Amino acid sequence: MKSNEIGKYIYNVLKTNVNVFDLVMDRIFPIVAENGTNYPYIIYTRNASNTQYTKDGIISENCSLTIDCVHTDYSKGVDVALAVREAFDNLVEYPVRFQLESTNESWLEEGVFIQTLNYNIKINV
Repeated sequence: MKSNEIGKYIYNVLKTNVNVFDLVMDRIFPIVAENGTNYPYIIYTRNASNTQYTKDGIISENCSLTIDCVHTDYSKGVDVALAVREAFDNLVEYPVRFQLESTNESWLEEGVFIQTLNYNIKINV
């Protein structure tokens, strides 16, 4: 897997996780949600990537990932973020490894809260 493909991988992890699906169903989007999307929903964005080389070629790729959990109910939005976090915390699949770097929260507009999870992802090739 290359870092360019990580978005498809993220989507599949979130969509197939029972706890995440129970909260947001299939409202999981790369980069931006579709207009008129009902709350809650999840947006994920691959922010940057870099490749590590040796004299024999590529050994791994690293990329950063932002996952925004958007909800009109603050407490339920936290629940969505926790479900997403647990989906990745419990994911042990070689060659992909997720490391939570930070979490934060923000307010988008009146009545819309965003819980953000920032990950570093290492992909061994």
